[in-house]
Amino acid sequence: MVPNAPSDVRLVSCNARVVQLEWKHVSSDVSDDNVTSSAALQFIIEYNTSFQPDTWQVSHVTASRCQSVVSLAVHVVQTVDL
Repeated sequence: MVPNAPSDVRLVSCNARVVQLEWKHVSSDVSDDNVTSSAALQFIIEYNTSFQPDTWQVSHVTASRCQSVVSLAVHVVQTVDL
């Protein structure tokens, strides 16, 4: 059985470094004591950035959570010669 997709997915906030998403978890469908879909165990968020538009990142979120904060920041290490 295929789990239900989340509902009411919405963008809470977005800036140059962080995106926050929220959604409602849809539980299993039961009809006449027959389960027609299974419960989701996790949600997968796939995203890319303008720094690497051809590279998709993956974030896994447990199904009990109904929000995710995705960091878009690129970590830059700068060295200075003294």
